[in-house]
Amino acid sequence: MEIWAHRGFTTEAVAENTLESIKHALSEGASHITCDVRECGSGELVLMHDPTLWRTDHKFIPISSTTLNELNEKCSYEIVTIQNVLELCAERASLLINLKGESFLKTSLEKKVIKEIEGYKSNVTVSSNSITTLAKIYSKCPNIKTTLNITSGEFIKKAIGNILFINSLYFDRKNISNRKLKNMVRKNIDVYVGVISSPLEAEELAVIGVKGIYTNNKNLI
Repeated sequence: MEIWAHRGFTTEAVAENTLESIKHALSEGASHITCDVRECGSGELVLMHDPTLWRTDHKFIPISSTTLNELNEKCSYEIVTIQNVLELCAERASLLINLKGESFLKTSLEKKVIKEIEGYKSNVTVSSNSITTLAKIYSKCPNIKTTLNITSGEFIKKAIGNILFINSLYFDRKNISNRKLKNMVRKNIDVYVGVISSPLEAEELAVIGVKGIYTNNKNLI
């Protein structure tokens, strides 16, 4: 079972989705790392889960309308681009890039994502909660691996019907039962579950046969 370091590994001094959190994960032996990506006001694809800096830095600064330079002037930690992370993880770890924000429905941005990961495709998976986004990425570059983030039961039905361009499914643990997981595993669907911290729960999921888990617990590596 694959163990994915969720947004790198954080500490009180190390924020999520930063070069420091990813370096920390690598130093702990992680060979699979997830991160979240948004487009900032100056067009770069930056590591950030939320639409503002409020949760991570207690500042209500919108990512989509603020330039990278301005973000780094105002944020207490360094905000980096996906290119920085791709270079860091190259040949060292597989990277899952989770696309965030409505702007990822724009064709121009999909081209930008594909261009950014050119040369790293064998080690990169792109994930989204939008089937449309993943379909558009697949149509432009079918060699890119994709993961659909499932948010409802209806989504599961749609995902199964579009398995041609969706390589795997991701579920939040609280939204999926063991019975449903077993059913999907029996259908040879690659399933990922997160965010798992308990070794016992990780062992239970391994027995079920899920492809991998996302975790914040470095002791599960």
